[in-house]
Amino acid sequence: GSARYNYSDRDASSVSSTERFLQNGNSYSNSNGSNRNRNMDFKADFRLEWKPDTMTNIVFRPNVSYGKSKGYSISESGTFNEDPFNLISKILTANASLMVNRKLNNRGRNITLRGTFGYGDSESESFMESLTRYFLEAGRPLDERKQYTSTPGNNYNYSAELTYNEPLAKATFLQLRYRFQYKYTESDRSTFDLNSFAVKGQDWDWLFGYPLPEGYEANKDMDLSKYAKYNYYNHDINAGLNFIREKYRFNVGVSLQPQNTKLTYKKSDVDTIVKRNVFNFAPNIDFRYRFSKVSQLRFTYRGRPGQPSMENLLDVTDNSNPLRITKGNPGLKPSFSHNIRLFYNTYNAEKQRGVMAHAFMNLTQNN
Repeated sequence: GSARYNYSDRDASSVSSTERFLQNGNSYSNSNGSNRNRNMDFKADFRLEWKPDTMTNIVFRPNVSYGKSKGYSISESGTFNEDPFNLISKILTANASLMVNRKLNNRGRNITLRGTFGYGDSESESFMESLTRYFLEAGRPLDERKQYTSTPGNNYNYSAELTYNEPLAKATFLQLRYRFQYKYTESDRSTFDLNSFAVKGQDWDWLFGYPLPEGYEANKDMDLSKYAKYNYYNHDINAGLNFIREKYRFNVGVSLQPQNTKLTYKKSDVDTIVKRNVFNFAPNIDFRYRFSKVSQLRFTYRGRPGQPSMENLLDVTDNSNPLRITKGNPGLKPSFSHNIRLFYNTYNAEKQRGVMAHAFMNLTQNN
């Protein structure tokens, strides 16, 4: 087992000037910023292994982590045609895994049962003060915001996996695997408008750690607040062939993944429950060739489907950032990514000279 405690304190400031070359005239941006962040985290993990007999192996691995951060950042920026915040966040996570492996003979036939459990709890708060002027839109009023946002959240997940290996011939194996996973996440973002509490000529003291003004709860901004709860069910059925030879190893397989997701969502006038059922297909190839004990070549290919976020499919506008307004698109389609990697390494012990070469390509269809 092991445990680790870590503390860091970072203080930074920056000044930036940018010129963008545009067809209709250049634009110039200037920004200043400073921030300070203190972080503390604690992690512990353990491993317990038990062999009740020569054919059975049981491994239990729990781990837990806790982190807390506090800091502030102040920034100002502007874009032209010519040449204080306080944030606290806490995160608690705990995970555990259990593996039981049983050999059924001495030729490679075995069965493995794995189980995992994870839990997370988080709490964060933030203050924002912003003033946006739209110089090129005559008559548009200033967008002045003073906001406090609180975002508690929690999640947990568990999975069960059963793997069976069957020897087909000498150093040739068939692997069948089934995995079920359930995930639950809940987030409740509450944003409060503090403009009415600001007094002209006075500093906004609660930005720097002072108590929030009395009665701020009544000024909840329903357009910027959001509640989201996910229930996620995933089945993974995998079949693969594994060839093990003196000079090379070759593995090829495919996964079939039926998925079911349920989203409970509330924001402004939107109060809905959305369900989605999809069927994913994921192939993979892994080839490793050993020229010697210190020289090898490896090629891997992974194909992975990608589903749009359930919230991105909702016809909802998010204007929490006035300079980056986003809108959901119910017409988004799934994507598919191809990931190819090629790796070579060799080492000369007498000259202590090593060579490594790595090439990769990632192609996403319908990104």
